[in-house]
Amino acid sequence: MNDPDSRPAIKSPKENIADYDVIFIGYPIWWDLAPRVVDTFIESHDLTGKTVIPFATSGGSTLSRQHGGTEK
Repeated sequence: MNDPDSRPAIKSPKENIADYDVIFIGYPIWWDLAPRVVDTFIESHDLTGKTVIPFATSGGSTLSRQHGGTEK
């Protein structure tokens, strides 16, 4: 998480993403951000024309920053 350019590998990539019209991306909030593997997923799949619905859980971090955004 300290390296914003880090892109951890996905163990089992979704190969038939074209079959889906709606993509839900769920993740825990880590230090006010999505885990870097979420970036890996987004950057390694063509989501053009898809409806992407992000959702997050938070046990201790705030939702003060959006994915890839800055503090508000």
